[in-house]
Formats: sequence, C-alpha cells, structure tokens
Amino acid sequence: MQIINLAVGLLAAGTALASPTSDYLRSLKIREKKFDAPRASSLMPTDKVTTGFFDQKVNHFGKALAGKTFKQQYAINAANVKSNSTGTQVCFFLPGQEGPMAPTDVTRGLPHDLAVKHNALVVTLEHRFYGESNPSLDPKDYWLLTLEQGMEDFNVFVNTFKFKTDDGKPIDCSAGWAAFGGSYSGAVAAWLRLKYPKTFWSAHAGSAPVWAKENFFEYDEVVEAAIPKIGGSQDCVDGLIQTTSLIDSILKSGNKQKITALKAKMNLTGVIDNRDFAAYVTSLPALSAQYGPEYDTLGNQTVMHAICNGTVISDKKAKPQAKLDKLTQLVIAYSAQNGYDASYINTHTSAVIPRDSWWWQTCTEFGFFQTARPGPRSLYSTIVDDEYFRWFCKTNFPGTVIDGNTGLPVEHVKPNASGINKSYLGLSITRAVSNVLFADGLYDPWHALSVYYQKSTVANVIANHLGHHCDEWSSRAAAADWRNQLAKTWDEWITKRIPKKTRPHY
Repeated sequence: MQIINLAVGLLAAGTALASPTSDYLRSLKIREKKFDAPRASSLMPTDKVTTGFFDQKVNHFGKALAGKTFKQQYAINAANVKSNSTGTQVCFFLPGQEGPMAPTDVTRGLPHDLAVKHNALVVTLEHRFYGESNPSLDPKDYWLLTLEQGMEDFNVFVNTFKFKTDDGKPIDCSAGWAAFGGSYSGAVAAWLRLKYPKTFWSAHAGSAPVWAKENFFEYDEVVEAAIPKIGGSQDCVDGLIQTTSLIDSILKSGNKQKITALKAKMNLTGVIDNRDFAAYVTSLPALSAQYGPEYDTLGNQTVMHAICNGTVISDKKAKPQAKLDKLTQLVIAYSAQNGYDASYINTHTSAVIPRDSWWWQTCTEFGFFQTARPGPRSLYSTIVDDEYFRWFCKTNFPGTVIDGNTGLPVEHVKPNASGINKSYLGLSITRAVSNVLFADGLYDPWHALSVYYQKSTVANVIANHLGHHCDEWSSRAAAADWRNQLAKTWDEWITKRIPKKTRPHY
C-alpha cells in the first residue's frame, strides 16, 4: 500500500472525435488539461491519499478461471473523515472511468467539495482493463471486459474492503454509498444505484449516456449547436459544413489522384482508409465542445478561436476551396503540435490492452459511434457511418474471442445496445430509481443520451447547465457556481440520509 501526500491547493491531474483509433488518446490529453487546473481555493489543507491494489475476482459469473484474481488499483481519501467518536460516516464512491485512475480523482471537484463539508470518505476503483488494473494483457481475454463484470467489481470492493481513517480506525459506511461519475462513469453511477440499491443509496450522473445507441449522430448535432456558444459563430459552423461537403465530394469521387493530393496537402498520405482520414480532419472542433474550449488549444489560442475568429472559414463570401485551404493549415499545425501522424490515425489491425479497451466496450455493448447527422448538413464526413464503425470493430479486433462462461464467440462487430437498454432501462431508468441527480452539460455531446429533457420529480433531480460534464470534476473557480448549485441537492439528501446527530461527534 502506497501513501501519497497531495497538496490539494496546487494542481489536479486527470484523464471522445477523430478517427476511432486516435479518439481515445486525444481525449485523454484533453482530460489532463481539463483537470490540471487550479482549485477554487488555494487555502485547502493537504489531503493524504492512500493508493494500493485490491485482489479482485477475474470472473464473477461462471466457473471459468474460478479462484483467479487480479490486482485492481484503488485510491482512498479519508483526510476529511473524523475518527474521535463512533457513528455512521458519509461515504462517496467514484466508479473508474474509461481510462487510467489518478490519485487526484479523489481530491477534486464536487465530491471533494462535499467531502470537506460532510467529513466524507472518497474512494475510487480503477475500471478493469484500464490503467494498471488488467486481468489479462491477451486480447483473447476481452470476454472478461463487460459492463456486468465491471459493475460487480465495484460492488464487491465497497462491500468487502476494510476502510480506515488516516489514524487506523474503522470507517462505518453501513448507511450506504453515494456513487459519483461523469459521462460513461456517470452512467455507471446511475446503473449501480439501479442494480445494487442496498449498497448505493444515491448517485450523481453527469451528462451520463444511459441510453446505449449504436448510431450516435446526436454527437454531431450537439457540437454544431455548441460552436456559436463556445467561441465560434454560426458563420463558422456554416463554413465548416461547406468544408466537409467539399472533402466528401473528393473522397467519394473515386479519383485517386485528387484523393492523394488532398491527403498530401495535410501531410497525411500515410492514412490508408479514406474514412479514417475523413473522421480525423472533419472532427477538429469536437473535443472543444465535449470538455470545454479552453482545454483544446493550438499554439497560444483555443482550437475554436483558431478555426472561427476572423478566419476565411467564417467568411460568408469565401469559396469552399479557400475554407478547405485554411482547415488544411489548421490540421497540419494541430497534428504537428500533438505528434499525430498516420500511425496515430490509421485503424489498428490488432488489439492492445489497455489501449483498445474502450473500443471493445463500444463495439460489443454500447455503440456510441459518432456518425454524421442525417440530412444534407453535417460537421462530420458522411462516410463516417455505421458501416465504417463495424469495419473498424472487425479490423481492430480481427480474431475470435470466446466467452469463457458460455463457450460462444463474442459478437464484436455489431454492439448489443438493445441488450444494455433492456437490462438497464435506457432513458426509462428514472422510473426505477430514486436519489439520482442527473446533471447535464448542454454543450457536452454526451448529454444527448441522457435524460436532460425530463423534469425533476420527488424521486430524482434533473439539472441542466450551459457547460460540460467535466465542470463537476475539476475544482476550477470558473465552475464553482455550478458545483455549488448541485451541492444544495446533495446537502439535503445527505442530511436526510445520515442526520448529523448519527454521525461521529467531534
């Protein structure tokens, strides 16, 4: 077990559009910028975070690999828990997301704000097949990466691990856990509340895609709607759509000379499949919408500013070719700045763990394929469609993966989104759960698969704001008002669930 001392008042670090192969790594870079920001207060005390590895079952649901375990990484922040009296504690759990865990996951954002106020324990467990928590490094064992296995990991951990204060006294979480997450982990938080109601009494689901959907064209729609709100303009949106249309006309023409020339202008002649190329070059504004424009930069300006502010792309009178020439310059600069080349963009022909774990989950279960919106207008190339993503899934995972529990091949070309929605109720989840706060950032494309359009009830709260789900997970002063608004609901719920008179007295 490793003890890490973190100066909470300093910096916090943390962890989806280009081609599928480049999407995940590009997203991680943006996350690191998003969370590597000063806290709202520089006067917070130093938090001690305990990290270590939990012996977790490899397979929870069958005889295959019976008795086998793997090391699953955790982080625990008990710095705000008081231990000089007995009583029920407030306990928060952050299910691991589709990326590596960081110790600072338990020292920032809304959960930390609430932990300071309510003397709460904050715990996270890295998701299986991400970071350092890998049951296997052989892609043939990807049958062990399912939502069901991951959820049971979290349930087992919080029910069996012996949590202690920093001075070694037991922590009583018998009143249950509140699960907190954003985007994918936000959906998991809501699903934990649904599946394990005796363990998780509440959940915070930030822009949570609880609706599994193969053709996620709504992502494109939200990015288009967000651009004028995050530093761009409608003229810029129109210019980008014109540019995409011109790119598509070249790629669909079948003229190899023109296609090669287009790729060469962008220094991307090594990109083999035209769809990989189109997915990359027509998705430049996407992550600015997902995470916030200030964290997707090009040189000393935001990507959004570089695309839209006073450029020919926003010029109504400029010809499409002039707009494409400008986009070409931006793609070259962005690729050079971030080290993106053909090897980064091309679809891989074999899987690597944990690099391809998120794509395994989307190819087998969720879909979430970010395709071009239907109709004549789209930011994304129209050749980025369902068939492209099925080809990607087949190419990236070329072999047959046999489910050790059933003995049958795992379907990994067409995701079982309908099965996920049947098991976890999709957008109808609000009828079956209570004490879930669905907090949706309306500039964040992932909110489109959440319940943002529904109204709060006695059972659940649905709150929307003009922002992004990451606003809840960083401790930036700029997002403090939103976190404070959400905290009011949590203050009420926590006080009702665990009255102060039943907690330790100090």
